[in-house]
Amino acid sequence: MLQISGSIQEAKDSKQEAEIESLIEKIDADLYTEKIKTGETPTRSKLIEIIENNDYGTVNEDGYSFTSKVGNYVIQFSEIIGWEED
Repeated sequence: MLQISGSIQEAKDSKQEAEIESLIEKIDADLYTEKIKTGETPTRSKLIEIIENNDYGTVNEDGYSFTSKVGNYVIQFSEIIGWEED
């Protein structure tokens, strides 16, 4: 029984990791599209705008992380590539 419980937890962890990776990849793609459009690396302000406008989640009070709409995961901006500080 313990092994089944462990397997269930591993499956949940894998699902969580996949959801987070998928979301980060979507945001990375949006940032890349923005860079192609403007010719400039997007800033943190643009990253926040992308997160909010695409309904990916809610930016946290610290201004450097957000809570995803899907799964309520807290994701640090440092996990996302393709942007630079304002």
